[in-house]
Amino acid sequence: MTTDITELTPESARESGSILIIVAARMARREFFTPLHALCESGKRVVSTRTLCDAVERAEEHMVSQVSKIVDGHNRLTKKLKEAESRNAELVEALEKAQAENTAGVAGIAESYETTISMLKSRIAGLESRTVKLPDLRQIVSGDRYVWSDGVYNYSQDVKVALAAAGIKVKAE
Repeated sequence: MTTDITELTPESARESGSILIIVAARMARREFFTPLHALCESGKRVVSTRTLCDAVERAEEHMVSQVSKIVDGHNRLTKKLKEAESRNAELVEALEKAQAENTAGVAGIAESYETTISMLKSRIAGLESRTVKLPDLRQIVSGDRYVWSDGVYNYSQDVKVALAAAGIKVKAE
């Protein structure tokens, strides 16, 4: 989408923040050289030197009056640019600070997890190294289904095998 610069107003150009657009719009509408354009478009083939000098002086006066507007626009843009750069610097500083805090927080959490894992590993090792003392199983199971001669022995062996499979060491009483 293109915009015809003759459709631009000084206000819309100012809003867009571009001095070049302001100048281009005014030149397209012949605001800068109006006296000279008027002289050229009058249709006269011969113009007196005095008339030409007057037109040039009026064009120069008109341009001088517009310079202050252009300079003001430039100053506003320069001020906005400095404010934006300052704000960007503040945002970068805040981002770096937040990243440093985040890194420190993650390091603290990782250290906490490592401590917890270490404690749990030592607890597991302690539990794995324990030996369980079982009472004489023949007395416990005498009323159970294994009452014949080999039954009590077989039942106690089944219990010991199951405990060993679970990683529990059995020590005779």
